[in-house]
Amino acid sequence: MVDSKPIIAYLVAMRTWLFILLLLPGMALAEIYRWVDSEGRVHFSDQPVKGATKVKLKGLTTYKAPKYRKITPARSGKKTSLADTYKVRIVKPGHKETVNDNDGNIEVEVSVEPRLMVRRGHKLVLNIDGRPIVTTTNRYKLTNIDRGTHVIAAQAFDSLGRPLSGISRVTVYLRRYSRLYNQAPPQGSLIKRAPQAPKMPTLPPPPASKPGFKP
Repeated sequence: MVDSKPIIAYLVAMRTWLFILLLLPGMALAEIYRWVDSEGRVHFSDQPVKGATKVKLKGLTTYKAPKYRKITPARSGKKTSLADTYKVRIVKPGHKETVNDNDGNIEVEVSVEPRLMVRRGHKLVLNIDGRPIVTTTNRYKLTNIDRGTHVIAAQAFDSLGRPLSGISRVTVYLRRYSRLYNQAPPQGSLIKRAPQAPKMPTLPPPPASKPGFKP
């Protein structure tokens, strides 16, 4: 038959050590004593007992955290802003270009890079002489514009009205030929020359008066 006393004593010792480890932070400054009773059981206590021996405890393991260092995000050399989202440029008409159109139409084409994100509410605003025109396409036809000099501008905006690009501007000259003066359009133009107004018919001269006739 196997003697169970050594096994029981071992389990008791292990449980005691586990208990000591749990209480070790609060007992760091106390002295621990160990002794074995007549039945072979191991005991620990912070009070000295006859026949007990002092237990030498190892020092507590400590950890010293490194000095706090403020982390700053890396900065690139070029500052970015919301207005740098798109590159907007008016491609057509060219700057200081003359447009010949009797109906006053001006075809406007705008280059937007990258592609305009319409699903996010981004839009393109054309401005003709201070009058804004909102569109989501990069091609637009201005109609019934008066003859003369005009300034066309284009800029991208988000759904909150914040600018997403810089402003692109061009100056354009529009010619609308009047039919009253029958002015000829320039050579090679698609504008047809207006027909001439009909001339007044020539009236016959008054009849010659008869001799001796008095009115």
